[in-house]
Amino acid sequence: WHDWDLSSIVPAGYRTAVIHVFGQAISSGSSILDIRKNGNSNAWNMSELIGVNSQYVYADIVVQLDANRVCEYKSSAGGWTSLNLIVGAYFQ
Repeated sequence: WHDWDLSSIVPAGYRTAVIHVFGQAISSGSSILDIRKNGNSNAWNMSELIGVNSQYVYADIVVQLDANRVCEYKSSAGGWTSLNLIVGAYFQ
């Protein structure tokens, strides 16, 4: 898992972000992206996006942020052909 610091985008006091994700999976096999609240270790309490065999995928992921406006992400070992993540909204 890697920390993703959103404090330069999300104002202080906001604890939730909506992430727009658009990507293309690798040409053979699957690509996986997981996003969760920073410090969460519960495998069932995260958002997961899966694409296979050059498939284009899109999702809006709602993620809680910690007090420092940080969340966590990880990607599958094979990675993605392309992957775009955009903070589309945030709220308290």
